Amino acid sequence: DLSVVANGVDGAGTVLYNATYATTRRVEVLEVLGRSIAVLHDGPVASGIVRFALPEHLQGGVYFVHAVQDGRDRALRFTVR
Repeated sequence: DLSVVANGVDGAGTVLYNATYATTRRVEVLEVLGRSIAVLHDGPVASGIVRFALPEHLQGGVYFVHAVQDGRDRALRFTVR
């Protein structure tokens, strides 16, 4: 499961990813046109809830957290005020 705490962030926010097993994972922030603007993690993670800090430099707008694991991907929309 993938979530942003709190959606509608004012500056610093956190991405939570519930890893059901240890694996290699890439988590990045995409702008609304799909371009990567920040890589939060690219490498191995243990199982369990993993936290990644969102960059504090994000300007107000709509973004996506994009997570790729074992060739499968998931995206979640979030807003920065």
